[in-house]
This record gives sequence, structure tokens and C-alpha cells, in this order.
Amino acid sequence: MRTINPMDDVVEAFEEEGAALDVFLSSLDGEQWQHPSSCEGWSVADVVLHLAQTEESVVATFEEGGAGRPFAKHVAEAASAIGGTVDALADAAVVAERPDDPLEALERWRVAHRRGLEGFKNAGPSDRLNWIAVPLSARTLVTTRLSEHWIHSMDIREPLGDPVPDTDRLRFIARLAWRTLPYAFGRVGEDAPSVALRLAGPNGDVWSFGDDDAEVTITGPAGDWCRLAARRMTPPESTSVTAGDRADRVLELVRTYA
Repeated sequence: MRTINPMDDVVEAFEEEGAALDVFLSSLDGEQWQHPSSCEGWSVADVVLHLAQTEESVVATFEEGGAGRPFAKHVAEAASAIGGTVDALADAAVVAERPDDPLEALERWRVAHRRGLEGFKNAGPSDRLNWIAVPLSARTLVTTRLSEHWIHSMDIREPLGDPVPDTDRLRFIARLAWRTLPYAFGRVGEDAPSVALRLAGPNGDVWSFGDDDAEVTITGPAGDWCRLAARRMTPPESTSVTAGDRADRVLELVRTYA
């Protein structure tokens, strides 16, 4: 009899997200690999390299106890850029390791992604892992990896005219964004209000998070909420309906990443 791991559902979703991205990337020609992505200054190949580098950090988290080693050699470049932020670190790493052949980045991502998945499949949901910005539980980290792959799939596919379809995998990303609202507000020195989400999933079912008496209520498509959290949609572009005095602030600060 197979033992059910509480991580199975989100790890399966992450594996499916990666498989969908792999199918798309496998169809690209040389010109498409060099096409500008939605990430400023990065080509499609650059985005895949970034995913490879961050998946290698996942592997280092499991095998070496911390995510920093793969990026350590790029810290000096990042520190001399825009204040040494995580974004600057990521950009420095991409600039330093761009291969001549983008298929090298694809294979590098595939190898690291497979190894990271194995780590997640063998982890307990509450295992604490030393991630780049803050320690995270294994379940939270795999959900952030699902989110990042979904976000960057949009960054790759939309400029190439093949938008990513919304799937039920967004449920995990929607919940992540909801659960991390206290963190998002804390970063700007504010207390988060209680928030209730009543979202329409891609198949028409309702995804509910939070109590009915919450200070802020947000209803609308799950895809809009997730894109707001991913910073791939602005509040005026969203069809979300809000209630509560601080609802606008929630839409402004929600995020899926540390």
C-alpha cells in the first residue's frame, strides 16, 4: 500500500507545470530562443537560464543546507549594481553565465529540475529549508517554485503569441499569495488586515480562503488574483471586486515571493 505524503498534491502540480513548460521549450527554434521575454533585458533563453540557476539553488538547499552557493560568485557584481537586491543578484548571475547555445540552459534546467523534484518528493511539508531570503517550509518552497515557473512561463510564452492557459494549479499559487499577506505588509511596516478570497477557478468552481467576517473581501477570477500577486497585472487591469477599507492596499502589496 502506497503511503500518501502530504506534499504529494503540490509536488505533482509543480511537476506538471515543469512538464508543460518543457513541452513548449522543446518546440522553439533558434530565433524564438533569442526573442525578448517579458522580463526587461532578458531573452527567452535568459529566463530559462534563470530558472536553471534557481533550481540549482533548490538542489543546493537539499544537498548542502543552503541556497546561496550557486549564486555566491555573483554577489560582488550584484552588490555593485542596484543595491545588491535579489533582482540584481539574479541579473548578475544570468549575465555571467549566458551560454552560446540556449539548449545548454534548457538541459541545465532539466537536470536541476529533476533533482529538485526528488528532494521535494522525499521531504516532509514542515521541513525547514534555508532558502535565499528567508527559511521556508518545504511545502511553501515547492509552492513558490511552482509560482515562479508559472510566472516565467507567462514571461516566455506571451511575447511569442502563445499565452499560458489557466489551470487548477493556480489554486496553490492563490493560497500562497493569501497566506503571505502578513509578510508582504510587514515588509512595509504595516499590519495586514484579515482577508477573505472568493475566487472563480478556471473550471468555474469557487476557491474560498478566509472567514466571512474578514476586514477585506476579494472576489473574481483566480487568474487575476494570481497575476496581481505575480506583478504581471496591475489593480486597474484586474476584474477583481473588492470590499473593505484596505482592499486597495491588499491588491497593491500582495505577492507570491519573498
